[in-house]
This record gives sequence, C-alpha cells and structure tokens, in this order.
Amino acid sequence: MRRVIPIWLLIVFTVSFVTAAGEYRFYWERVDLSNAGFERPEKNGLIPGWPERIVNRSEHGHITLTDENASEGTRSFRLVDDSPTATVELRSERIEAEPGVFYTAAADVFFEKSIGTSACIYLEFWNAQGRLIQSYRQCCDPREPNIDQGTYAVKSVINGREWHHIMVQAHAPQGTAALSVKLVSTDTNIGVSYWDNVRLFRLDESRLDFELKPDPGWAPQFRTSPALPKRIPIVVDWADNDQLSHAPVTFGVPFPNNVVHDTKQLLLVTEKETELPAQFEVTATWDRKDGPIRWVLISARLDKDQRYYLEYQNEDVKPAPVEGLQIEESERAFVINTGPMEVLISKATPTLLHQVALDLDGDGVFSRDEVIVTSEQALRYLPVVVDAKGREYVARGKEHGFKAELVRSGPLEAVIRREGWYSDDDGTRFAQFITYTHFFAGETGIRHDHTLVVAFDSTQHQIRDIRLSIPVAVDDQAEARFAADASSTGNLISLAPGAGGSLLQESHNRWNLVSDGDDPIIGERAGGWFGLADRRWGAFAGWRDFWQQYPAELEIRDKTLHLHLWPSRDVDVLDFTPSAVMGEDYPGDRIFHNDFYKDGLDSWTQAYGLGKTHNIWIGFHIEQTRDHAAALTRSFVNKPVLALA
Repeated sequence: MRRVIPIWLLIVFTVSFVTAAGEYRFYWERVDLSNAGFERPEKNGLIPGWPERIVNRSEHGHITLTDENASEGTRSFRLVDDSPTATVELRSERIEAEPGVFYTAAADVFFEKSIGTSACIYLEFWNAQGRLIQSYRQCCDPREPNIDQGTYAVKSVINGREWHHIMVQAHAPQGTAALSVKLVSTDTNIGVSYWDNVRLFRLDESRLDFELKPDPGWAPQFRTSPALPKRIPIVVDWADNDQLSHAPVTFGVPFPNNVVHDTKQLLLVTEKETELPAQFEVTATWDRKDGPIRWVLISARLDKDQRYYLEYQNEDVKPAPVEGLQIEESERAFVINTGPMEVLISKATPTLLHQVALDLDGDGVFSRDEVIVTSEQALRYLPVVVDAKGREYVARGKEHGFKAELVRSGPLEAVIRREGWYSDDDGTRFAQFITYTHFFAGETGIRHDHTLVVAFDSTQHQIRDIRLSIPVAVDDQAEARFAADASSTGNLISLAPGAGGSLLQESHNRWNLVSDGDDPIIGERAGGWFGLADRRWGAFAGWRDFWQQYPAELEIRDKTLHLHLWPSRDVDVLDFTPSAVMGEDYPGDRIFHNDFYKDGLDSWTQAYGLGKTHNIWIGFHIEQTRDHAAALTRSFVNKPVLALA
C-alpha cells in the first residue's frame, strides 16, 4: 500500500524542522507506541499494545481488527457503536512520561457511517500510583471537521477514502509519571469508524529558540542565509529637493536574529570608506530585552552628492569623533547647543521655544545680541486655544501640571517631550497638549510635533483658533514670504517690507492671501510654509500636509510668525457635533434601532479624548544660510528626504 504523509503532519513539521545542506533535523521526537498501526494480530482476544477496550452503559458496541481499510500499512481497527447511550473506547499501554514536557498525539479515522460527534482522541496523564490526574481531548465531527479546544482536525483522501486526521496537544502536568492514548466513540454517537496510524511525539523544548520562531531558514522553501553582508547600501531619496545640499535624516534598519548584538558593531561610511558620524539607537530586540538587535534607529547628516553604506563588524569598533549636540540640564531648563544655534527649553513655562540664539559671527559663543527669540517675547506669545466665544485657554506652567523631559539624547539628535494643559485664568482645563521637539547637530532647524487632546464637552464648546507663535527679533523692514505651491522653491510671494499678512487654505483647492494695503491673492494648493527675515536673520516655519489638512492658516503680524492649526478667520469654528460635520446629510431625530440616537446624533456624540497631531518645522537662519533653511523647511513640509537600507 502506498505510503501517504497526512496533511496534519505537514503542518506540524513545517514549524518543526530546519534544513542544512538538504538534511532534515527534527526537533519533535517520536515516541514509540506499541502496535500504533494495528498490524499485529489479536492475541487471546486482545489487541497487542492496546490492552483496554471499554463499552459503557450497554453492550451495543465492539472493536475488531480488519484489513478492509487502512490509512497506512494493511490493517486498522473497526469500531462499531450501535447505541446513542454507549461509549466505546480503546486505550493504549501506559508509556513513561515526564512532567512539563509538551506531547502531541494524533490518529487517522475514516467514518463508514456516523450520526453525531463520532471520534475523539485523548491524551491521559497518570501519576506514579496509577491514578489518572488529567486528560485532554480533540473531537472530530465528520460533517464539520474544525478547530476544537485549540487543536486541529483536518482531512485528506487516502486510497479513495476520506480520512480525518485529529490531533491533541498538551503539557504533561506536575506529578506525571506515565501517559496513555485513548480512542473513543462518544455516547452521543451511532456509527462505524476505522482507526489507524496513531502517532505520539514529544517536543524537544531545549531547541525551541531555533525551532518555533520564523528565523531565516525556518522552512526549506523560504530558506535564506542569516549572514549579514559586510556592507549594506543606504538608499537616499532626495525627491525633487533641488535647492537642498544636505539634510538631517533619521531612519530605521532591521537585522536578522543573532547577527548584531551591539550598536558598536555598526559604522556608517561613504563610498570611499570615510566614516560618518552617526547616532545608533536600539528600538527593538529579538526574544528579550537584552537580546540580539532587531531594529536600529539611525540619525545622521547626509550630503546629497554622496553614497552611503552601513558596515557591520564582527567586533566592536570605535565610533568616529562627533562634534555634536551639547545638552545642559538644570532644575529650570534644558539648554541645547546644536553648534550654530542654542535653544533654551523651560521646565517651568510651556513657551514654544523659550529663547533662541544664532551664532552670527561663528565664534562658538552666543552673546546677548545674537538672541533671535527672547524669553520676554516667548512669554508674551504662549501657545493658546480660543473657543467659539473668544475665551482664551493658554498653555499653563508647572503649577497646572506642566512637565518636560529629555526622552532622546545623542550626539546628532535629541528630543524633549512636554505635556500640559490649555486652561483659562481660573484653571479650568480645555485641552491637553503633548509635544516632541527634535534638535539636530549642525542645524538651525527644529522639528516640533504638537498633539492637542480634547478635554471639553464637545456638545457645549467649539474651537475658534489653535495658535502657536514664533516671535523673532527682526527690524521694522523685515520681509514676509509665503510659499504659493509645493514646488522646490515654493514660488515665494513676498510682501512689502514691514507688512504683515495671512494665508488661509480654506479648501483643498483654494487659498487666499490678504496683506496690509494690498489686494488679496488667490491660489489653489499652498506650499504650507512661510518666513520672516531682515538683512541679518530670520525664520521659516510650516507643517506637513498643509493643504490636505485644510482649513489652515499662516499669519505674520507684529514681527511674529503665527501658525494657526485651526484658522482664526473666515471659516467655521471647529465643531465636533454631527449636525455641523454632516450638514445636509444629518439625519435629525431619526431613531435607527430601538432608542439608538433618540433626540439626534448630536446628543449621542462626544469628542472628549480625541487627539490630533501636527508635524511642524521651524527653520532659523542667518543671512548666509537663508537658502538652506528655506530648502530644508520646504523639504520637511512637502518632500522629506528619505533613507532606507
């Protein structure tokens, strides 16, 4: 008879072996089960290896060996159950077993006729005194073979017969000394079934780390080498950033298991083997917290005309010297020195940027006359949310729960997380803010991710304005510029010296720019960034997906860049009630089911806890670096530089 490998066996072994040079190494150990294929004839009325046959409650059932059907070999045993009140069972000899070991028992069964749930296989565990301490089972209904109790029942055609393959698995409980396999026709069944090819396995759990995890080579059809190339090319997509010569880039790289154990094994190099300063941070490991590295976050400053590679060394390497970020922390503030810029972040007051200085003369020292954002102006323009009635909820300080912490600190990139509340003068909380502010070595640009979380009753309140402001110390003739589109230059619109203005993206394909004394300018999709500068210095700012997140407003007024995450003019207030959002589609007082939405959706809908994040870029510059700051701002807002390995 032809030997057939059942489907269930393929399922088990798919995760139970690996290959090396074409040879299989099994981690499931087969346990000898006497007469598992029922090939040996009966002796003295008993089936060898299966000494116990039981018919409960009546004698309407019997078990005999037969050569009529077999899934393997030439014989099986035939089980007849003639009564819905009878349980017919056949139990194997007891086999030595160990507590805590994972066992699998399986059998093939063919149903000649059946009514009810016909076949069950049991794993039974016995103590040293011969007492049954626990049993596990898997049952199979021939009308609907399915997953039951966490184990599998599948089927295949063997020699023209449809055989069901059922399997039960369990850890041997404490106190186990022996186990047995039991094959059963239940007391709710009437039918005739044939049983064959009983298997018993134990899992070698000492090999578990190499077996049940989908590492490279876990299955032969997907086998790959876990070896890591010594040099991995870094693909850098500069998009259409024609005006950009270099940029800070942060990207992630995955590694196979058991290859990289320490970031000291990694180097970022150019095509000519020149090592590049880079910051490596482990963000995920294999198996456990201190396991092999799975993902690394890399921060570096890349030049457009270079090719880069990630090199892997078998041993730790000394990193390239870095003149990177300098971070000082005191009880009241963080001071971050990027090289050309120094920023003070307050721990007591939630100013956007408490103070900013630029190294105008390049001497590495920041003097008082090099401060472009003063603390006095920063305190005047705290972040604020304005409700529909014009009430202002200002970002409040330490006494209202504000806190700031350094969450990433490296030579090339650092991040400060801040959290607090927009509250009114009497302390009533209106919304929460959570921000992450990123600083990059060698750059005067800052990434600021701002999340607003609704903390008001949205059936009673709406938002008129969400405003972040950047006051800059420019002269009266400073010139404002607004990006008209998403092109590489932005096709900047310049206002008259000293004039202010406001660009409002009111829909997905319409913006309008109003300025002091000039006629309005209208366009379709704005670039999402703007700037203010005099002949000495200035700043650009904007946020990602500007026109897609309409309505949105950029305003320059009183030597200050105002980022209105929700506009202050000419659009409806931010109203979360369905009647406002749905307009003519609002179903009114319609009841959908029982009393659902009685009195209308407005009374059932609440936005409390809803959050929204904006990814903002602020690019300071001196006269000599204006073009780079503009290009970097445009890149972040519209076409970020992307790197991947």
